[in-house]
Amino acid sequence: MKWIEALTKHNTMTRRGIAIRSKLFLVLHLLQVIGSGCKLQYYCRVASPSAPCIYVANHSNCHDLPVMARIINRPFFVLASDEPRAEFAGLGLWLSGVIWSNREDKRQRSYAKELCVDCVRKGCDLLAFPEGTWNISQARPMLPLSWGVIDIAWATGVPIIPVALEYDKRQVVANMGKPYYVSSNDSADKKEQCDRLRDTMATLRWECWESKGVFHHDNVTQKDYQQYSLERIREYGLLTEKQISSWVLRQEPTEEQVFSCLKNVAISKENAFLIRENTEFFD
Repeated sequence: MKWIEALTKHNTMTRRGIAIRSKLFLVLHLLQVIGSGCKLQYYCRVASPSAPCIYVANHSNCHDLPVMARIINRPFFVLASDEPRAEFAGLGLWLSGVIWSNREDKRQRSYAKELCVDCVRKGCDLLAFPEGTWNISQARPMLPLSWGVIDIAWATGVPIIPVALEYDKRQVVANMGKPYYVSSNDSADKKEQCDRLRDTMATLRWECWESKGVFHHDNVTQKDYQQYSLERIREYGLLTEKQISSWVLRQEPTEEQVFSCLKNVAISKENAFLIRENTEFFD
């Protein structure tokens, strides 16, 4: 809708815009609680710092944002892709506080990062989904993370609060990690810190998985996974076929990605089987 698109182009990162959204928070928060339709439980809950911080969470469906709003429980801005900008969902994001980003425009992404830094420096919490897309892959707890959140944390000096969300139908379990501080912005160290943050978030998800008990893969068919994926997509209802095929379902790792961890293995008698070509591990 053109009028929504025109309205949501207005910059809300002003003192007045922030103040208005703070006043709207209670009403919008109530709507988000109703809209999420999920029962929220905690595996581990960490008290939020009194000062601004950056919340990061895994992203797998349209419920993640309203659920995170309940977890944060105070006004915040979210870094979001601009696909729904012209829809009613985009209007809701704009009213509650959003910083738009564009997946295909590098300059626009850089500008969005500058707005995020400005947001935190003005005393607002920030929410980001650093995987950059929905992670509905079959076996990966976390997709590779964008470095942007590390840059923002370094520029502002605020902690990152990692959160893992795990759904079971209409119930969601949140597992919150300890505040994570970025210690350097060196390019090599930045990648290491990004990987460390990803490992932290993957561990949080893994803890949720462990609490469910042991399930055998033979009991979960490819049809079950496809049905799960389609249900998540249909719930949202705003994705085009191109978006679904290009950045929602196209997530299976390459062979190089799967075995990249072997480059860091110190070879010994106990693990030498990992690099043998004629072993059942590779069959």
